[in-house]
Amino acid sequence: MSRRRVITHLKGLFTPDPARPWGVLELADPAIALENDQVAWIGPRRELPPAWLDAEEIDGLGRWATPGFVDPHTHIAFGGDRSH
Repeated sequence: MSRRRVITHLKGLFTPDPARPWGVLELADPAIALENDQVAWIGPRRELPPAWLDAEEIDGLGRWATPGFVDPHTHIAFGGDRSH
């Protein structure tokens, strides 16, 4: 069975912009639709697809969201492989 949730009431959202290499997309009043704990849709809350209107709502408490960003950097002080 699929677990569907929508995060709303976020201050804003930053995510990579698929239309521009190295571009960032900023959304005000966003919503994030999750299906089985994976992002299924991102966009302005007013454009949430109708199929998601009955999903459980999670209050983002005015926080920022950054889905799609991964920070893979390391520091020389750690030396070696930290992939584990």
